[in-house]
Amino acid sequence: MNLVARFIVMSCLSLGVVFSAVSDTGPVIVKYPQITDAYERAFDLYFIAMLKLALAKSGETYSLQGIESPLVPEARIHRMIDENRFSVYWLNSNVHHESVLAPVRVPLFKGLIGWRVLLITQGNQGRFDGIRDKSGLVPLKGIQGHDWPDTQIMKANQLQIETSASWDGMFRMLGAGRVDYFPRSVVEAQRELEIFKDLGISLESNLVLRYPAAYYFFVNKKNRELHFVLETGLQKAHADGSFDRLFEEHFSAVIKSLNLTERTVIQLDSLQYFPDKPEYWYNAPIPEKLESESGTLVQ
Repeated sequence: MNLVARFIVMSCLSLGVVFSAVSDTGPVIVKYPQITDAYERAFDLYFIAMLKLALAKSGETYSLQGIESPLVPEARIHRMIDENRFSVYWLNSNVHHESVLAPVRVPLFKGLIGWRVLLITQGNQGRFDGIRDKSGLVPLKGIQGHDWPDTQIMKANQLQIETSASWDGMFRMLGAGRVDYFPRSVVEAQRELEIFKDLGISLESNLVLRYPAAYYFFVNKKNRELHFVLETGLQKAHADGSFDRLFEEHFSAVIKSLNLTERTVIQLDSLQYFPDKPEYWYNAPIPEKLESESGTLVQ
C-alpha cells in the first residue's frame, strides 16, 4: 500500500469509515508553474528541484507537469490553484495565503527570506553607517512590492515604505535616488545586484534586517493527499540531510559572501506566527550583535 493509500486509510478511519481494502491510486499528478519571466524562471529552478526531492523522498509515483505562466498577482494565484490550473505554488507566506490555501509547513529557504540586506544608491553608505537599530531607519525611505507580505511587516514596524507594482521599476527608483534603500533577502540580493549593476545600486555594508518569514509550498485546501505527500517528503529530506545539501548547493556561496556574522542585526516584529520545527530554520551565530526591541522572533 503506497503513501497516498495509507493516507486515505487513516483519513477514513478517523471519520469512522469501514472498508476492506484500498488500492493504489496511481501516480500523483503535480502541476506546477513554469514562469516565462527569465529572472523568475532561473530562480524557480531551486523550488522545482526541492519539489522533485520531496516527491522522490515520499516514495510516491508521481507525474510532474510544468504549466507555462507569466508573473501574476498573488490574488490570481489563489484562483488558479482553486481552479486546479496548478496543483502547487511556492509563495512567501502571510495570513491571507494561509486562510485560502494549505501551506506545507517546511520553510523552503529555512527562513532566510526574512533576512534582508539593504540595496542602496551608490555613494550613500554614509547615511547608514551610524544606524544600530530600527529607529535609525525611520527617517529614511524604503521601497517594497505593493502586495508583498514584507511590506506590511515593515510598515507595522513604523518604517517609511513606498510601494510599487513594478519589480524592475523599484530598482530604477532606487538608482534614481527616489528612495533610500530596498531590503532584499540574502538569497536574492547578489543576483539582483548583478542584473541591475548599471543602475548605480550597491550593497549596504553593515546591516541586516531580520523577521520571521517563510516560503512554503501551497496547495488547495481540498487536496489533502498532495499536502500529505509533500509534507512527508520534505520531512524525510530534512531527516536524511538531503534538504540541507540541496539548499547549500544553491545558496551557501552567496550567504557566505554577505558576511552575516559581521553585520548588525535589526530585529523587526512579525505579524504572523510560524509553528515550524526550530531545526527547519537557519540560525547564524550572531546573538551578541542582535538589536531587538521586542524579542518577538518566532522560530
